[in-house]
Amino acid sequence: MGIKTSTLGSISFFLVSLSYIHSTAGSPITKALSIRDGPLIPEGKSDPTVRWGAKEWNDKSWYEEFCTLGIYENGITEFRGGWWEGAPLGRVIYQNQASNPFNNNCMNVKDLQPKLDATISSYKVTGWCECEFYGGENCDEATGRFTAYNRYDPTLWLNGPDDNAIKSIRCWATQHQEDFHTCDLKLIDFSSEHNGRNGPTPTEEGGVRTNIFSETLFGGDLASCRRPNANEKYRDFILTEAVVAGCTCAFFSDENCSVNVVQSGNMGTERTPGTYQPGYKSYMCFYPFGIPYTPRRN
Repeated sequence: MGIKTSTLGSISFFLVSLSYIHSTAGSPITKALSIRDGPLIPEGKSDPTVRWGAKEWNDKSWYEEFCTLGIYENGITEFRGGWWEGAPLGRVIYQNQASNPFNNNCMNVKDLQPKLDATISSYKVTGWCECEFYGGENCDEATGRFTAYNRYDPTLWLNGPDDNAIKSIRCWATQHQEDFHTCDLKLIDFSSEHNGRNGPTPTEEGGVRTNIFSETLFGGDLASCRRPNANEKYRDFILTEAVVAGCTCAFFSDENCSVNVVQSGNMGTERTPGTYQPGYKSYMCFYPFGIPYTPRRN
């Protein structure tokens, strides 16, 4: 690892044309065509010298269910050095991964960005996928070094022998359902309607008066539309904020989970942005994705 002085290079775009054809039975089949002969190259972009055109740290694509990979010659946020960022599995929904030619596809690093061949010093993997990193080309199993699922390492040179050692990468679709146990939600009513017209009102204990209830979700509760006021006890509940631990949830402005407002949650703990009237009217939770920057306490 080391930052090298270099001149500005042009950004290279590796685009994949996806054409959808149908079998005689009518089931969709995805056919991927690379823009050049040779190995199957996923959609992405890169530069051999500087971080020009790379995603910001908080770019929305790092927080989506689609598999997203970033590999870097230096630190993830270093301006100088080669990099590649892209979608190893394409933007294919999880349910269609069985027919996706990119699923389990081996990528030689030199085909993504030649400058990164055996020079990767940091990486980031997010979404419903897992990636294995190899010390040899063509994803030779004998050279496998580590796997990553919704994980990042900004300083490989400080964390073992894998710095400047990666020559190929293979990614596959997974939700790690076997690792899911429960998801804990804390739903909060901070609305002025229930806490005074000018916002939350103080309590005698020095805090603020809130209306809070907790909910534990199991696997069978995922991917179903839920309303915070479905329980008769909370029929007047206005959901203005939530703390999500162990899953990823989408919060909606309507009662039918159709108008998405905000997304929050991962394998760790994350708090939604606060809102006031009319609040979030419904929510739907899924197996977690995204980097768990804050660990789950339980």
